[in-house]
Amino acid sequence: MADLLIRVDDALTVMLDGLRAQHAALVMAPDSQESSFHTPIACCVCSEEISVRLKKLEREQVRMKYGGRCTYCGIELGGRWHADHLEPVTRELIPKQNANGTWRLDAGKPLRPENDHIGNMMPACAPCNISKGSQSLEVWRTWIARHVNSLNLYHPIYRLAKAYGLVVETAAPVVFYFETVTL
Repeated sequence: MADLLIRVDDALTVMLDGLRAQHAALVMAPDSQESSFHTPIACCVCSEEISVRLKKLEREQVRMKYGGRCTYCGIELGGRWHADHLEPVTRELIPKQNANGTWRLDAGKPLRPENDHIGNMMPACAPCNISKGSQSLEVWRTWIARHVNSLNLYHPIYRLAKAYGLVVETAAPVVFYFETVTL
């Protein structure tokens, strides 16, 4: 049983490393001469293309949706940013065993392919997009709000900073940048 748990843990680690590598591959500098920015992902079952391809002009349109700022936190986007699905596409995960006996999770077909269109693409800084992952906006909002409890329970340096007045908790609701601007 412990061996199975280690293998599942290894598979999740491999999956997260793969997602990080995929994000790094999908994000390109704006001065790149490439004509598209999303490398299509082929489904390992049927080889069907399952990724939206954004041309340079489309990618720039997505970036400028909120004046070159992250949809979620509002930070000014630099040369490296992500085009996020506001409503997640969420892909099926297919467990595959490697030749050495370890496991990995491959991305399969989108479970919500109707969300894979340019109108659903939002400009996001890497930390926001990676944090959001495949969560819906409301689930992510709740997840962020719960971080204050976690910081108080498990991070003594946070409690110390709060005790010295360096951090002030407001209990304010989580409001995303795009909710505060008008287009």
